[in-house]
Amino acid sequence: MERSIYLGKLFGVDLRLHWTFLAVLVPLSIFLIVKGQLAIVGLILMLIACVLLHEFGHIFAARRFGNDSLGITLSPIGGVAELNRASLSPKEEIIVALAGPLVNVALAGLAFIGIVIYGFSPDLKLEVTNPILTLFSINVVLAIFNLIPAYPMDGGRILRGILWTRIGESSATRFAARTGQALALAFCAIGIFWDPILAFIGMFIYFAASAEIDRLNRANKWDDYFSP
Repeated sequence: MERSIYLGKLFGVDLRLHWTFLAVLVPLSIFLIVKGQLAIVGLILMLIACVLLHEFGHIFAARRFGNDSLGITLSPIGGVAELNRASLSPKEEIIVALAGPLVNVALAGLAFIGIVIYGFSPDLKLEVTNPILTLFSINVVLAIFNLIPAYPMDGGRILRGILWTRIGESSATRFAARTGQALALAFCAIGIFWDPILAFIGMFIYFAASAEIDRLNRANKWDDYFSP
């Protein structure tokens, strides 16, 4: 991915930070530290770690099918596991796409066990000072959100894999990308009145889906698995 900073390798995978990561999250973290909001900084770090593990889920699943990776790039709105999908069958594409959300489900399950062990109250609320409950909530949201069938998110790739065997790769990709565009516009509309971050994610999904439609008639070996 262009305009990214190389960090090194982890489990043989290149890790990079998109320039927007430094432009947005670093100044925000410094501001929060100065204000003494260390719990919120911890929340941000926990979210980044969960997104990173999500992306490794895609990569490790792809490796089982002999598929290599260009690396992982982290940005303020999520992560991108860059995979070589040329050799993936429809079934393998579905499995690889599911692997990321399943990592979040597993993490949420572990956090839930922790909640049960330490006690659960009906009045228990999401607070940055409650790391176990926060870990549970983050991973539930990541799993559900990424399964929305908005290509190129995981749910959109699963939709494409299901349609692939019925209408062919090109038509399946076009349908999934159009669905992604429609849902992205809905994200933008909702985000304008509710959460600007959702609108920003919607814009990213829309342009990514549009770029995929533009590439349908061209050979494209490398593709990205995006996860907010």
